[in-house]
Amino acid sequence: MHNGSLLLQGAFEYRLPSDPENVAEARRDFLRTLSAGGVTVLTASSRQEMNRRRDRRPDVEGKAVDISPGEVTAEAVKLGVADFREQLLEIVEQEMNSDSLTPTASSPGSVHVPGETHAEAASTFSRMRHVIDTGILEGNLTVGPALRFLAVVRLMPRILQPHFGIVVGPRQLRVATLGYVGEPLLGDRPADKRTPFITCMQTQNLFDFDAPASPDGQVVVQITYKVRRASHTESSILDCLSNEAASLVSHLDGTCCPMRFLTTNRRPHRPAVAGVSIPSATLDGPRNLITYHVRIVPADGAAPREVLRRFEDFQDLYRRVRPSASVLVKMCFPRRRLLQVNERQFEKRRRGLEVWLMEVVREAQCQDRDWQVPLQDFFWNGPVNTRETPGRFRAAHN
Repeated sequence: MHNGSLLLQGAFEYRLPSDPENVAEARRDFLRTLSAGGVTVLTASSRQEMNRRRDRRPDVEGKAVDISPGEVTAEAVKLGVADFREQLLEIVEQEMNSDSLTPTASSPGSVHVPGETHAEAASTFSRMRHVIDTGILEGNLTVGPALRFLAVVRLMPRILQPHFGIVVGPRQLRVATLGYVGEPLLGDRPADKRTPFITCMQTQNLFDFDAPASPDGQVVVQITYKVRRASHTESSILDCLSNEAASLVSHLDGTCCPMRFLTTNRRPHRPAVAGVSIPSATLDGPRNLITYHVRIVPADGAAPREVLRRFEDFQDLYRRVRPSASVLVKMCFPRRRLLQVNERQFEKRRRGLEVWLMEVVREAQCQDRDWQVPLQDFFWNGPVNTRETPGRFRAAHN
């Protein structure tokens, strides 16, 4: 399991499209994803990328139909979906007959699962075929669930480099969605665009899915999610998939609950930070003490928060992050003592602290440094400003 900082976790319901027009559009989106190599099958012993097979013989006469990979006509979608289901059933049969289960060499074409009779194993395979043929997988192999998730957690409706995993095991069939969410944007080329945050979603076990319907007749699927910070080695979604694979298949022994793939986090949940500034400060005249008003914009869409911090709090944060000589070299931490006690010097320090703090947040998000805990403590532990403070500096009122 990858040990990136866990930022969000939870569950939501996703309603699959039901009207013919939306179903057709979802199937076209699925075929585009399949043709682009965006689907991977994960089992306890293997990882196989799926693609639209150009050499498939789709009709009873064994004739190959020449369809370009990007074609999404009704006929192309029909053949592409049939090809996908055939490939997946082949993988299911292969997995059920793998050495990790119980070989059935004496019964070619049969499948077996430990603890099951051959009749029960045949029933298991039949059930798997039935679920695959319902089309529920294709309905979850689109960005639809991801967009629903982003609406639930109030993030920007954008998922970068989305990739899908089909998790297959004994009496187990789930769909996982991975992608980059939030901000800031990283990467130069459009295909390489990413953010410092990864989401991993996974459906309930679809093997025993009873298709509960909402009052309007739509099929409802339960999906769990987590959002974590990407490491500096995860520059593509396939890197993320490699790190998440063990977690996604960890429940295939049948001993875990649907939420097991989520990591635990003993620290209180705090949302990621999308932006930070120091718009103002308060000066206590008699003692010349300055309180800085730090404005935090959470990445989950919640209302901005303003906290009150003294210079000593910034110093403590500086000691805890301990930037090396090669990090933040252009952003010197402001000196403690002011040459003169006047508003110009106060403003210069306010701006210096603001620039330094913004750089610390940027480095923590982009370089995956171990600065998240001290930053979270700085942002969330301490006094909160409940009054509006006009201007950059003002005298404290008794």
